[in-house]
Amino acid sequence: MTEVFDAVGVADVFATTTHIESAGGGCIRVYNCIVKDGRLIPVGNAVVFPAACILQLKDSAQEFARKVYLSEIKGAPVH
Repeated sequence: MTEVFDAVGVADVFATTTHIESAGGGCIRVYNCIVKDGRLIPVGNAVVFPAACILQLKDSAQEFARKVYLSEIKGAPVH
């Protein structure tokens, strides 16, 4: 995995789900959202990824999430 060079000043955004759509040109737009009154409310900016990057990220993101879940939050409340 590539190391993040400098994340100072990059704001955290808490989301519980995503909404995805085609952004054209082989790219996917991802909206990070919360659910309020049965509606998806986008939080923060949408992010556009090449679809190929999403396909490469899928397995590593699931494995990382599994490790975090098992070591940090299993059974504990989330934020």
